[in-house]
Amino acid sequence: MMTPLTYDEIIRPHDPEAFRSTIYGTRFVPMSGLRDRFRNLVSWDALNSILETHLLEPPRFRLVKDGVVSDPRTTPDHLHERRGERMPWLDPAELQRQLREGATIAVNGMDEMHPPVRALCEDLTRNLKCHFQANLFASFGSSASFGAHWDGHDVFIVQVAGRKHWTLFGPNSSHGDRCPEEVAWDGLLESGDVLYMPRGTWHDVRAVNEPSLHLTIGGINRTGAHFMDWLIRQVRDEPLFRQDLPRFQSVEMRRAHVEALASTVLARVTLAGLDQFLRDQVARIPQRTYLSMPDLARTDRASLPDNSKIRLSGPALPDVIDEHPNGVDVQRAGARRRYPYWMIPVLRLLWDGKVHSVRNLLSAAVEAPSLELAREGIRILLDDGIAHLIRSGTSLEPTASLVEGSSGDARANSLNVELDGGWNEPAGGGFGRR
Repeated sequence: MMTPLTYDEIIRPHDPEAFRSTIYGTRFVPMSGLRDRFRNLVSWDALNSILETHLLEPPRFRLVKDGVVSDPRTTPDHLHERRGERMPWLDPAELQRQLREGATIAVNGMDEMHPPVRALCEDLTRNLKCHFQANLFASFGSSASFGAHWDGHDVFIVQVAGRKHWTLFGPNSSHGDRCPEEVAWDGLLESGDVLYMPRGTWHDVRAVNEPSLHLTIGGINRTGAHFMDWLIRQVRDEPLFRQDLPRFQSVEMRRAHVEALASTVLARVTLAGLDQFLRDQVARIPQRTYLSMPDLARTDRASLPDNSKIRLSGPALPDVIDEHPNGVDVQRAGARRRYPYWMIPVLRLLWDGKVHSVRNLLSAAVEAPSLELAREGIRILLDDGIAHLIRSGTSLEPTASLVEGSSGDARANSLNVELDGGWNEPAGGGFGRR
């Protein structure tokens, strides 16, 4: 199995923490690397396979030249009829013609179609705490694709194969309507290179008369406007904000009302409020879908062998774990789940983002009242979508007692007590949802 590419690797030679604190969101930086380091991320063969086996429609798949978008699927000879519905297929001859004339292939959402790209986007999400997605661009001539423009998200340009010419303009005018005249950086990205650009960086891109393949991996960070929207939602149900505005009252009454509104909002504009907002945004990052059929449809809850492989679903974001004396709350994609205190080591183990066997996870649950309750806890993590099964074990292997000093009868009694009363508000060792 190939080792997934990580955030740490694509920002080399920068230190991961230094990159977050001094570069990310503030300034662009080009980074050189070994020419073949992205060979397992995506390839020409992978692109060929995707276009051959997927009926991609605009804007998911486009051809772009000098800012003009075209669709090479609509020629009459390539309309396929399926149960009375006419569906356009990719016309190889039309694609070849446009590529020879300088068009660039643009495929959006590569992270949804190609697992290595998906894995990199997840690791970026884990480290930079916003959702990342990837678009692929393949060019062959010397034309521009979109012309000078800026993007509304931070981007990592990952040059997979070939070369491409980039011109960056500055200073960063943060979404201005006119491209600055000053050139901030001008150069070639070669295979193995990465260019990071914060949101709003004006740039122009040109192919250099050779095959070029690169990924644009973008993430949308939160702004002050997002924070204000969140604050409004926090105060919306307060009585003061549900009152009619004083349209016809005296100036003094209207001034007093406005000052009361302002003071209520400003009382929440604090560092603690900002931190809570950012935690809330992390918890709402959408989880990616992981499936493990046929295990997904099994109703036999006992079928979880010790050699089964399990991995955290989605990015490993520690911000969403809230430990407290009664257990631990986990917030993912806007939903909150509560688990007993003895599952904290299990969650910490899963939160490294790596694949773990059920046996290793059971070994972490050293404070579980029983071995079977520990196994049930892992099953519930799967049912709740916190983790997913990579592959099912082939046989139920015996596991030694993981709870020192517990007899089989004691474990069975503990299991009955825990599960009989543990599905609402847990009083220690059971499982709860809220």
